[in-house]
Amino acid sequence: MKSRQARSVFSEFLRGIGSSLEVAPRASYIRPTGGFKRDAKALNGDVRQVGNSMRRALASHG
Repeated sequence: MKSRQARSVFSEFLRGIGSSLEVAPRASYIRPTGGFKRDAKALNGDVRQVGNSMRRALASHG
């Protein structure tokens, strides 16, 4: 009984270390396909929007 309990405690201890260090992450996270391409496109749009905003501000305020 004690050895089974010790194994359980040790197993939980290792699982805790693994999860905190992400040595063996769970497979529940699904990486989206094309994520980097989508991010790059969104960032490009953001940069254009900021640039347009700055151009308008400079045009109206000199």
